[in-house]
Amino acid sequence: MKKNNSFKRVFTLLLILTVVAYFGCEKKTEENGNKDNPTIETKIPDITGKWTGIFDSQTAVLDITDQTDSSFSGKINISYRQAINQEVKGTFSPTTF
Repeated sequence: MKKNNSFKRVFTLLLILTVVAYFGCEKKTEENGNKDNPTIETKIPDITGKWTGIFDSQTAVLDITDQTDSSFSGKINISYRQAINQEVKGTFSPTTF
């Protein structure tokens, strides 16, 4: 009789844990993306202008002069002993930046 009672308790506990785990989980949805629905238009921000930051522990200025949709071009200046001035071109993803 004791084995039967222990089995019932263990079974009941497992059943309760299963129900709690099932109802405690929720489906995560992507709020800010459009991967599942490509018909949603993503606004592409204007990134033209001067951007300052650090590149290889040196001060750098990125001057974006032209932008077409997600493609851009401009120049970068990195302040090493001899300043480096280089033209740059690139693209960015408006959903992940």
